[in-house]
Amino acid sequence: MLVRGLVFIAEEIRRQAEEQLYDEEPVLAEMKAAYALLEGGAIGEEEFARREESFLARLAAIEARRRGGSR
Repeated sequence: MLVRGLVFIAEEIRRQAEEQLYDEEPVLAEMKAAYALLEGGAIGEEEFARREESFLARLAAIEARRRGGSR
């Protein structure tokens, strides 16, 4: 009984962690913030492009996960 309870808790923690990892909202918010920094002159085109590449890679991974492409 105790083992089943621990397994349930571990699975719930894993599920919640995956939900957070594969949530696109924080990535989109970071993209918007980076764009605002670019527009405000706080970062240059090169830095923005570097960040954008990372954001797009993360969004692609999220989309692949949703389509069942990777775990």
